[in-house]
Amino acid sequence: MDAHLAKPFCIMNPAAGTRKEVRRVVENVLQASGADFRFHETEAAGHGYKLTQDALAAEASCVIGIGGDGTLNEVARALVGGDIPFGMIPVGSGNAFARALGVSVSPHKACEQLLDAKIKCLDVGTVEEQIFLSTAGVGLDAEVAWQYGARKGKRRGLIPYVQLTLNIVRQYTPETVRLIIDDGPEMVFCPSIVVVANTAQYGNGAIIAPGASAEDGVLDVRVIEPKSLLSMAIHGRRLFDGTIDHMPGVTCFQARTVRVEREGAGHYQFDGEALEGTAQLHFGLKEKALSVMVPRGRK
Repeated sequence: MDAHLAKPFCIMNPAAGTRKEVRRVVENVLQASGADFRFHETEAAGHGYKLTQDALAAEASCVIGIGGDGTLNEVARALVGGDIPFGMIPVGSGNAFARALGVSVSPHKACEQLLDAKIKCLDVGTVEEQIFLSTAGVGLDAEVAWQYGARKGKRRGLIPYVQLTLNIVRQYTPETVRLIIDDGPEMVFCPSIVVVANTAQYGNGAIIAPGASAEDGVLDVRVIEPKSLLSMAIHGRRLFDGTIDHMPGVTCFQARTVRVEREGAGHYQFDGEALEGTAQLHFGLKEKALSVMVPRGRK
């Protein structure tokens, strides 16, 4: 057994996936491996960060996040800058970071991948006081994330997410945004979305920033002009076949720092979670800041 699997600390969001089945699968695989593991469930938003701090104090050999993008973000945030490896068993609705790294969305397969994983030091993005593993941004996607997060007790998943997105598209009014890339000249847009990406994936197989990588030391920025529902229907496939950069009205940049100045305060999203933010937002990069357990054979 690899040393990083000797004493895993598992942190699970009980609201993600089929709780009892997922936990049983994880426990069975880890028990069979001989690992001396601990299992804890989050009780509220932000609890994953605290549990990860507890894991570090308990000298865990690695911390395994079990949940959706939000849970994985909380766990990773406490591990940034350290050398304790971060493992993932993705059981959320998007699973953007896991998909980008080739981690299976099957809990059993993801566990097996962890048993034979290699450790890589990957970049993470930053926005204000938060980190993001996959994407962050403002505009339409932030509004969708805000309203989707407010659906307490309602059905979740891809279909409700798409339905909500279409409803918001019909009502959304873009605002003027000033963009400063790496302290360069100010650029003015009136986009529907500004996305700052650390990896290519939005989640659910959607590729918002083709070519983006958590190993290249830069962020990939996509500024997307407003689209009609008809245009979205015509070009929608590009979001899933990796050709969105060829869609009319998409502007691409690479950067280490990004400053976004909006007309006023509003929402912003990071890894699908949304917060209220000020008119000015700062995005940055922590290079090779997170030790991650990735499937062996993954480049």
